[in-house]
Amino acid sequence: TTVSDTPHPASSDASRLTGPSETARRGAGNFTKMMAGRLAVHAVLVVSALVIPAVLGAESYGHYAAVMAVIVIVQVLSSSGLNMVEIRHLAPMWRSEAREDAIVLGSTIWTTRAFLSIAAGIVAAIWFGFSGDLVSGLAVWLFLSLLAVVRSLFEATRGLFLSLGRVGTFVGLDLGRAALALAVVTIGFTLAGIDAVFLAFPGAMTLLLVVTLALLVRVFPLQPGRFRWSTLSPHLGFSAAAFVGTVSHMVQLQFSIYLVAVHVARAEAGILAFTLQIFSFLRGLFQGGMASLMPILAEFDERGDIDRLRVWGGMMMRYGAAASCITCVTWAFVGDLVLATLLPAEFAPVHQAATVILLAAAFSC
Repeated sequence: TTVSDTPHPASSDASRLTGPSETARRGAGNFTKMMAGRLAVHAVLVVSALVIPAVLGAESYGHYAAVMAVIVIVQVLSSSGLNMVEIRHLAPMWRSEAREDAIVLGSTIWTTRAFLSIAAGIVAAIWFGFSGDLVSGLAVWLFLSLLAVVRSLFEATRGLFLSLGRVGTFVGLDLGRAALALAVVTIGFTLAGIDAVFLAFPGAMTLLLVVTLALLVRVFPLQPGRFRWSTLSPHLGFSAAAFVGTVSHMVQLQFSIYLVAVHVARAEAGILAFTLQIFSFLRGLFQGGMASLMPILAEFDERGDIDRLRVWGGMMMRYGAAASCITCVTWAFVGDLVLATLLPAEFAPVHQAATVILLAAAFSC
């Protein structure tokens, strides 16, 4: 009897669709790097989420969270969905022979987002001007408006690395930003209070932006002078569609923190901010894995390789769901103990809600 070397049809199809392709190998590598990087970033964020509230206390943390909510909202608005254009159109173009076209499109997107970053700073300045005692003094007002510009421009620059296939750099910059925020907030508040944090943050972020730009120009010849609106305008419908969901989700989370801080109490806003941060952790981990595969999925789509697109999309969803479930089960056993041990008693309302929040995050992914 001859034993056939032909594998089972189902396993053969799966290996054919996920294994031999160079695109598939890059996809697996990107996914691994992104998930490892996101775990590292989330480790820093978890430490930040526990250390910063413990150092600041509920009231000061609510003040800090309300200010940062404004910064985050205008930052997301300044992206205008163009990050999805980078993933959907720039990434396949960069990997093809159309490098010159990719340089023009990438430079056009970056330049557009640079102007939008300045607009974000103006919006933030107006917003803070009507925020009552949330901002104390002209210097803090100016520095926070500058922070809105710098953070928006940092995101515009960092986002290009993902489309260029530089996932390690993309995640490393995210890790650097998280570590920088932890250091600036804890040291600044300990030495001189919350206003010192607001005054120090723009300078620290500007240094990180300079490093990010220096890294970018080594792998991508950014040329703002080659701005061509005609290369971007055909993709605006796609960017707008991607933009709506992102904005609605972000505004729901961040604007609620701001409203509670301004119209209710800062301590309550601090508790709410911590609660929503727990919710965001799991979503961020899952969405980070998705982001790593989006350029690869876009490449399959551009080539009309629907079979691989379907298989990789299904794998992404299954692994994401598994990671969400594991995180929720783990938190159910140890989460309440961790929070009760490390956070001040004034954050006690968060303890009982944490597991339910994580479950909601898992289902919302």
